[in-house]
Parts: sequence; C-alpha cells; structure tokens
Amino acid sequence: MPTTQLVITGTEALGMKKHNCVYVLAVLAALCISPKILYADQCDDLFAKACNISESAKQAAIQINYDRAAELYQEAAEYYGQVANIKDCRWPKIVDASQYNARFCREMADKYREIAKEYAAEKQAYNDYNRALEKFNLGNTYVRNRQWDKAVAAYEEAASIWEGVSAATQSENGKRAAKAAQQARDAANLARQYQQRQ
Repeated sequence: MPTTQLVITGTEALGMKKHNCVYVLAVLAALCISPKILYADQCDDLFAKACNISESAKQAAIQINYDRAAELYQEAAEYYGQVANIKDCRWPKIVDASQYNARFCREMADKYREIAKEYAAEKQAYNDYNRALEKFNLGNTYVRNRQWDKAVAAYEEAASIWEGVSAATQSENGKRAAKAAQQARDAANLARQYQQRQ
C-alpha cells in the first residue's frame, strides 16, 4: 500500500514564514494601538455622557428645578474634567472643548445654586405675604364683630409678618409687604381708638 508523504517546498516554507510574521506584527500592532483606542473610546463615552447630563441640567432649569439643575451641571463638569485629563484622546480638540465645558458647567452650577436660594427665598416671601394677608382679613372680621382686642392682635401679627418679608427681600413682594405692614399698623391703631371709645 503506497504511503503519502507531505513535502513542503522552500517557497511554501517562505510563504508560511511571511504569513506568520505578518500575523505576529498585526498582533503586536494591535497591542500597541489598543490602549490608544481604549482611551479614545473612553474620551468619546465620557464626553457624550457629560453632554447628556448638561442637556438634562438645561431641562431642569426650564422646569424651575434650580437645585437639580445645579447638581446636574456640577456632575457634567466632573465628567468634562475627566476627559480633559485624558492624554490620548483620538481628537485633540475634545480636550480643549472639555476644559471649556467643565469651566462653563461649574459656572452654571454656581449660578443655579444662587438662583435656587433666591427662588426659595421668594417662594417663602410669597407664602409669608399670603399668611399675613389672612391675618389682616381676620382682623377685619374681628372689627365687624367689634372684637377689638382680637382685631388689634390680628393686625399686629399681620404687620409683623409683612415687615419680616420686607426685610428679607427687596423684590416687588418686599415693597408690597412694606406698604401692607404700614396699613396693618394703621388698622391696629384705629381698632385701638374704637376700643377706647367704648
């Protein structure tokens, strides 16, 4: 029975060496390049994440959720900062853009923290103004019923609340509160006068 032998010629051996050499070079090149690709992908991913968070911050501000807007801008600034510190990003301009965006987002975070404080103060002033108005109207009810002591107490309480609002804010609510406080003091004095006549 004839036996078959595998014979490799010199040309085939040279071809295999070339093939193996190309394969080895490709593997080595991949090993050298892959960290850069990983960094590039990381840059892109972090930058995209920062952009999405920044967009959410804008939406929070539009919805008058200023505290949330400040938090989101701060978070976006941190992600942009991470991109700015990566040395091997695929697009060099992404680093410059990230540095600028990080700065911008930090400024926006600070801005919306201040706006949130002002908004909370105005909201409190509005609520206090209306609470004082209820006391003032209660004083009017006591006057109609000739309950002078209660009327004076209600007017004085309203005046005190309005003066607090006026001291807390220089907004339109503050100005209105100052005028209303004076009216409440005048009403209290008038109620005292009626009380003394009886």
